[in-house]
Amino acid sequence: MAQSPQVLVLTSGIRSGEAEPLQPYVHLLESAGLAVFQRDSKSLAGPIVFLLGTGGTEGQVLSHLGTHAGQPVWLLAHPDANSLPAALEVLARLQQDGHHGRIFYLRGPDDHVTVQDLMRAFNAEV
Repeated sequence: MAQSPQVLVLTSGIRSGEAEPLQPYVHLLESAGLAVFQRDSKSLAGPIVFLLGTGGTEGQVLSHLGTHAGQPVWLLAHPDANSLPAALEVLARLQQDGHHGRIFYLRGPDDHVTVQDLMRAFNAEV
């Protein structure tokens, strides 16, 4: 049976309300059957997909490496708030340290194709 990834939404926390513009992406992911967490939770187990909601989230992703060592790191980026540059920085660090990671770029809140690609890639590796 195919496993479904859990998504952790990360924001920098510099400004209040940073997660609000991400709600259409959260809805997209939830409608595909993914469990989406707005904050780190003890119920997160197994592989996690990180939705980098804003720039300045690189350290949060990297801090999870210790608790999820040996698992691929799945990154979701979107067109706004320096999400893609943050994902690229994380991926570069992962590769430098010998970890496996991949970025999936959501082109907008209706990008069902990228979500399907994520699910296929996730189930092929996990």
